[in-house]
Amino acid sequence: MIRLRAREPGTQSTHHNLLFRYGTNRFDPFSGRDMIVFVQIQNAGANFFEKHIIENLNVVEKSLCVCTKKNGRKQNCRCHSDNTILRTGDTPWLFSRLSGGWACGVHAGWTQLVGCVDRVLDEVSGEPRRRRYLYITFLREPVRRFRSEWLRFVEQRETRPSRVLCGSREHALPDVQECFKGVEPAEVTLEEFALCKDNLALNRQTRMLADLRLVNCYDGSINQTQRDMILLHSAKTNLHHMAFFGIAEFPNISQRMFEAAFGVQFRSRPRHRFNRLSSYLKRSPISSNTWSAQTEATVRQVNHLDMQLYEYGKELLFERFHHLFKEGPREDEDPDWADGDDFFMDR
Repeated sequence: MIRLRAREPGTQSTHHNLLFRYGTNRFDPFSGRDMIVFVQIQNAGANFFEKHIIENLNVVEKSLCVCTKKNGRKQNCRCHSDNTILRTGDTPWLFSRLSGGWACGVHAGWTQLVGCVDRVLDEVSGEPRRRRYLYITFLREPVRRFRSEWLRFVEQRETRPSRVLCGSREHALPDVQECFKGVEPAEVTLEEFALCKDNLALNRQTRMLADLRLVNCYDGSINQTQRDMILLHSAKTNLHHMAFFGIAEFPNISQRMFEAAFGVQFRSRPRHRFNRLSSYLKRSPISSNTWSAQTEATVRQVNHLDMQLYEYGKELLFERFHHLFKEGPREDEDPDWADGDDFFMDR
């Protein structure tokens, strides 16, 4: 059993290191104090893994979450410490899109969640409580992730908040639409999408995992080179300190690491939920003649922070996996596992 670092008495720590030594300080969804907080980065596989946790976590005979459905799709799930009662004010053990309904904002990043989760849960419980927050997230190969977000933009299916709370005050967000006034989204190429400086899809993984308060959030007063260096270092630090992180191209390794970190088992392996994306891309006129070596190079260049963060995360994941299981990645991994995350989620 991997031991999770507990909150020190009298502190307001919001995330915990994954410690590679055996102990008894295991995750307990029934304790009323353990809370998994999911930083769900767009198009990175987080939605798939969230559903995997809700549907297939083998902790008790019946599901830990009770979900309502609309048109056959899960709309809201109550993942509480006692699903036999489900009283108002019961303590949830999972804070995520399906279980919380974007209570801290749509696809809230690390900074938003740290400043919001405790307050939201105190309001739910009706009183302040001491909790152990266990932050988790998923990374995805940046070029694949960026292309998936572009496809959502082209289909006009992207939900983008105009303002966000950061550093105790609201900040106006850049709007990618400013780059394409008078242009239909379906006509925007991937390279044009990548070259828009107001595009929050750029280096999204780094920005969502970094402490934005270190760079005055979104006011842009810090030199860009210095800002990039601070954000990347902060994102790496927060990733390292999370109770768990997975990588979309390695779903089986990620699942085994989750099971080891939390002392739980899944009923099944993570499966490729949607196999339609590849055929959709082949049929779609918007994707024809838009994916060249030059375009890929451009996407890599403008997402240089995410490229560095991904390589760091992959190296760290493999190092931890080898330390625990004395083996490396196997050939049965599914690099296309996250294809369609968000893109087909509401179809």
